[in-house]
Amino acid sequence: MIAELSEAIVSVDAFADIPVLMAKALAGGISLEGAGEALSIGAAGLFLRSLGGNPMDVHLHTSVNLRRYLLRQDGISLKNKLMLLLTWQSGPEIRSTATRMEPYPQPDMEAVAALPPRSQEELLDAIRHSIYNQPPIDVSSVNLGTLRAVPEVKETVNLATQYMKAGYDPDAFIARLAEIVCHDNFTEMHAFKHHQSIVEEYHATREPWRWMHLVCGAQAAAISFGKNMTIYEEYLELLHAA
Repeated sequence: MIAELSEAIVSVDAFADIPVLMAKALAGGISLEGAGEALSIGAAGLFLRSLGGNPMDVHLHTSVNLRRYLLRQDGISLKNKLMLLLTWQSGPEIRSTATRMEPYPQPDMEAVAALPPRSQEELLDAIRHSIYNQPPIDVSSVNLGTLRAVPEVKETVNLATQYMKAGYDPDAFIARLAEIVCHDNFTEMHAFKHHQSIVEEYHATREPWRWMHLVCGAQAAAISFGKNMTIYEEYLELLHAA
């Protein structure tokens, strides 16, 4: 039932349909934990469909990560746990994501298959290079609420997908993403929260779906990297001065 529910969530065109899908799955016998896992997989798939170029879309992950944590806690009533599952799509950031979505499915697996073969280290370096060399955007001259991701973000997504599908070390990928995320202060901590969420969701999600979470981390890093790194740069100056 997890596969069917997560596939239905990932492929929705109207986010308002998600609680209906969730309610039917729960009535059909899926466990609360299974429903939470399906929602997590669905959130990752919707994030990969997102065209957003600002930090708001990371709430797809951070909010489902919080819900899965609460579902594991004793002392929370069954009613409240059900409400956690049925209200995920109601937050304003998630609702705004629904207005900027690519067709299902994403990533483009044909484009991934067309990439040249690379070793693990070569792919890690290629992912970092892709993120570091995203086209610059003057965020002071645009409306961040409507900002769309540049097409080059898909290059990062495809490389990250190739890495995960090749079965390479996820911990090495997580560490590389962490190095990149530490540069950021454009997102006001959203990048840090998202990184923690995708790591936790990767470990809490089973095969064959868990790879999606780390690819989402690469997509988020490509969107936010380089737009504002003043705190990181000031820290480096202080470090060198010491």
